[in-house]
Amino acid sequence: MDAVDERGEGFIGYAAELSWKRLSLAYHGFLRCSADGGTTSRNRFRAVPMPVQEGSTLRWKAPGIEGEWQGTAAPIQEILFETPEGRIDWRCVQPRATAELRVGKGSIHGLGYAEYIEMSLPPWDLPIRELRWGRFLSTGHHIVWIQWLGPVPKLLIHHNGVRHEQGEIDETGISFGTTRLVFSGSLQLRSGTLFSTVLARVPWIRQLLPLSILRLDERKWRSRGHLNQQGQEAENGWVIHETVRWA
Repeated sequence: MDAVDERGEGFIGYAAELSWKRLSLAYHGFLRCSADGGTTSRNRFRAVPMPVQEGSTLRWKAPGIEGEWQGTAAPIQEILFETPEGRIDWRCVQPRATAELRVGKGSIHGLGYAEYIEMSLPPWDLPIRELRWGRFLSTGHHIVWIQWLGPVPKLLIHHNGVRHEQGEIDETGISFGTTRLVFSGSLQLRSGTLFSTVLARVPWIRQLLPLSILRLDERKWRSRGHLNQQGQEAENGWVIHETVRWA
């Protein structure tokens, strides 16, 4: 789940549970960016209460974090991939929300987003070479996209509740139909392999996970988004987007 205020101060929070063979892990963490470009992060492998959805409201309380996301758009749900061995369920529970949260001694009041992913397939068995994901929020628009590159390519773009399967996505923006979203002023929030960032505090996990997962390269940004429709500028807002590459 995330939130960005009008000045660009932002928060991305994660809560996860993993069970695989004899391994059981709980994880929570966050990335925080200031309006002037400073970044901080925290990653902890310990159990905390998971976010709770009550109607259109999502609440999450973890050590040093307390937030509420009030949904203003209909949820989205898709099965992204399915085989006899398992599948990936994606539930975008808050494509657009008004968010209020406290992180440490600070607070953020802005537009936010939340999604839930359940996987019953090991991530190293996925037919993906590269993942591109992002979301854009403004006063009158919300866009979320998922693109897979690899043996089983996939492209999904949801714009104000309308689903698109054709378009182009790169690190400068996205295009679909007569709509173009351009990124500017990108601030890199995180960059590096999974083992050097999220898993840096648990070196023993190197013995349990395949190198293809430890070497996952993730690059995540907060950018200003400029939405153009039919050649005319429509609205500006904030974008959270990322690229993940499998080794």
